[in-house]
Amino acid sequence: MFGALPTSDFMADYFEKRPFFGASDASVRLDIDDLLSVMPAALEARRLRAMNPHFGPEGLSTSELMTRLGGYASSGAFLALLNAGDLSFAMQNVESYFPDVARVASEIGKLLDLRVEVTAFLSPAGKGNAATRPHYDRSEVFAQQLVGEKVWEIYAPIDHLPSQRSASLPVDISTMRLLDTHRLIPGSWLYLPRGFVHNVYNSEAGHSLHLSYVGLVDSWTSLFGNLMDAVYADLRDCLTWRQRLGREDLGPIQVSEMLKRMLDEFSSVLLDKAQHLPDRFLDHCLNGEDQRHRLSDGRSSIALLDDANGEVTVAMNGAHFLERHAEQPGMINISSDGDRFYPVSECVLSALRDESPTVDELSSMNMCDQEEFLRTLVVLIKETGIASLRMAQRCERA
Repeated sequence: MFGALPTSDFMADYFEKRPFFGASDASVRLDIDDLLSVMPAALEARRLRAMNPHFGPEGLSTSELMTRLGGYASSGAFLALLNAGDLSFAMQNVESYFPDVARVASEIGKLLDLRVEVTAFLSPAGKGNAATRPHYDRSEVFAQQLVGEKVWEIYAPIDHLPSQRSASLPVDISTMRLLDTHRLIPGSWLYLPRGFVHNVYNSEAGHSLHLSYVGLVDSWTSLFGNLMDAVYADLRDCLTWRQRLGREDLGPIQVSEMLKRMLDEFSSVLLDKAQHLPDRFLDHCLNGEDQRHRLSDGRSSIALLDDANGEVTVAMNGAHFLERHAEQPGMINISSDGDRFYPVSECVLSALRDESPTVDELSSMNMCDQEEFLRTLVVLIKETGIASLRMAQRCERA
């Protein structure tokens, strides 16, 4: 993966410590024409941003991009915009389109025990052309140059080991210390730990294409932030926790027996939850066969519930409980722990599972509105993990 550098040396000397630059033995067959061929589909799935440093990280709005494309998204129209030299393109989840990229992402994920997603950055010809302003990431980044050349200026971190819950700090490289400058050519590989500021731009006359393998990091802030949210959700309905709170209750713990008792109860509930499937409190799922089986089990459990009869049916398949009540027509209750159930729309679930009916059809038939659809997505992806973002991509236009 890291050329002549053994993996053990990389983990000991570089991972989350300092950048690594070298040659990669991770071969990927992907060129600019390949990427252009799937960009119309990526735009429809809202995985594509048209960018330059003046637009900010979100880039052009979809409507403005369509205007520049002449009203029709085609490979040729995207190539014409690229040749015009004003726009770069960032395409997310490239691994879902190209098996070679998915293979390398899986290898990195298994090596580092991280979930890895891949973004392709395609920048137009012209020295100095860039997709983004100088910035830092809250994820581990592995950059692999495929076509052309790019210069990476690397600056010292202004936020060490930032997490997904960290606030983004402003970046002004004019006041920062430049650590190193690397010129990436096809075959080059650059690892950048989260927090390191970088400024990336083209160095040659030709177009440039590189992949960023983004390692999504779970930290202790992830675990405890989610655990505390879950504990609060349980305790907020307890009568003890709803009693009046006076200043006299907030003295030092050795004086305030009530405060000590409440903290002990909070800690007890937190420890109990942490001992039962603690990985469900992480912000990101891990790569590998276990995660693929978990998603497969989740989809199977949806199909199993569809065959259910009777007033109340509870089924468990994989890591999920499914419950249907006769007095809740059109709704399904889903849980990842058998305790906290979330109601979701059965018709939206059907659209996510097999596209029949589609979300557009549901909306036209007044069977669901945008608010209900988005609420169901939050439950299925964030609260229970029974569905993946990839499973929902075809419905994102709603």
